[in-house]
Amino acid sequence: DFLRRGRHLHYCSYYLQTNLLPAIPEILARARALGLTISLDTNWDPAETWNGGLHEAIALTDLFFPNENEALALTRQTDLAAALDVLHSWGRPDLIVAVKRGEQGALVSANGAQLNVPVAPVESLKDTIGAGDSFDAGFVTGWLRGLPLAECAALGNACGRASTQARGGIQGQLRG
Repeated sequence: DFLRRGRHLHYCSYYLQTNLLPAIPEILARARALGLTISLDTNWDPAETWNGGLHEAIALTDLFFPNENEALALTRQTDLAAALDVLHSWGRPDLIVAVKRGEQGALVSANGAQLNVPVAPVESLKDTIGAGDSFDAGFVTGWLRGLPLAECAALGNACGRASTQARGGIQGQLRG
């Protein structure tokens, strides 16, 4: 019933919710069957096994949001271009991968093209906790509004950057 009321499902902290791991592909499949779009952010895998049904989950996902270190670890690759090739091989043909690269902004990969979207320098870094989640929220907001991918990433970058301007994961978030 909860999923029926939604438009989009964002699943995050994939590797931190260990009791849910076996059920995630089924939950995402149910969401997809109900017409929801899906985004996924794994975060770091503390056990560093980098699986737990992830291939099945990515195959059901529209947007995937690893940071650069996660993309390399997930795919067991040493360069980002190779990692993106692997991630796209696991996903739907229209999978969008937005790699968070900190002060380098974001690299968006979709439909065989890649787009680097820079971020404004951070003048007064207070804390990076929550920056990735804030990026995801900004990107998804733009994407659900039908913005071009460059604008989605720019919005994600602005949200992630703002989050670093205050301590904790929410105090610096953009409002409105």
